[in-house]
Amino acid sequence: METGDINELLSQKTVLDKLSYALQKSLLCDQSFIVGKEGKGEIIAAHRLILSLSSPVFFAMFNGSIETDKQVVVPDVDPEAFRALLR
Repeated sequence: METGDINELLSQKTVLDKLSYALQKSLLCDQSFIVGKEGKGEIIAAHRLILSLSSPVFFAMFNGSIETDKQVVVPDVDPEAFRALLR
C-alpha cells in the first residue's frame, strides 16, 4: 500500500467515505472475485467483513463451516453489475 493511498484514505471525513475509498482503490481487501465470462473475467477485490454484514448469503459463505477460496469465480455476472452490488 502506497503512502499516498494511506494518507488519502485517512483524510476521508466519514467511515462510509473511508470504506468507499478503500473499495475503490482495493485497499485492505481480503477477498477477490473473478467476475465475467471465462477467459474474460475481471478480478474485483472486496472486504469480507462488509460483505458478511450486508448479506446473509455472504455471511454464510465467509463465516460458516464451508471453506471459501480467497478467489471466487462468478462467471454469469457482468463485472460492472457486480461492482454496483458492492457499492
